[in-house]
Amino acid sequence: RTAKLGFGMNVCVYSGRGNSRSKPHVDSFLDLEGIMSHCDYIVNTLPSTPSTVGLLNDYIKRGHDVNNKKRKRPPVFINVGRGDVIDEICLLDALGDQTTLNGLTQPIFSAAVLDVFPEEPLPKTSLLWSHPRVFVTPHVSAPSLREDVAKNFVGNLVKFFNGEEMSFVVDWKKGY
Repeated sequence: RTAKLGFGMNVCVYSGRGNSRSKPHVDSFLDLEGIMSHCDYIVNTLPSTPSTVGLLNDYIKRGHDVNNKKRKRPPVFINVGRGDVIDEICLLDALGDQTTLNGLTQPIFSAAVLDVFPEEPLPKTSLLWSHPRVFVTPHVSAPSLREDVAKNFVGNLVKFFNGEEMSFVVDWKKGY
């Protein structure tokens, strides 16, 4: 909503569930290839499930730099979901690091803003700390305010005692 209304962005969504129902503030639903080739900013908010762990690794290992050749610059990758959607080696490769695995002619990502990592805290030895196009944030992309947590808890407690459907329920089969 903020991207669309606040910044006037064209909002494209990837859903591994094939969910393409019309949603407010969403312009289009795309597959992974479409997201990677058409978006200027890729914001990962995916949960960590068997289908999302390493999701971007396969894409990068296949060397998909062809879609970026027509672009002014490759997209910026912003990870605020779970860190295991991409591993460090693949991310460095996607940034066009000098020690690439695939010898990409152009980076897949022009920069990365990272709030989450496969291993937290990010080890001091990680190459991400010193990469010139990686910006590390201190795991604060979605802070929880005590007042909000208390309000949601009390609201759910009332719903529970009234036999009503609670908000923010985890679906253990989906993993989130």
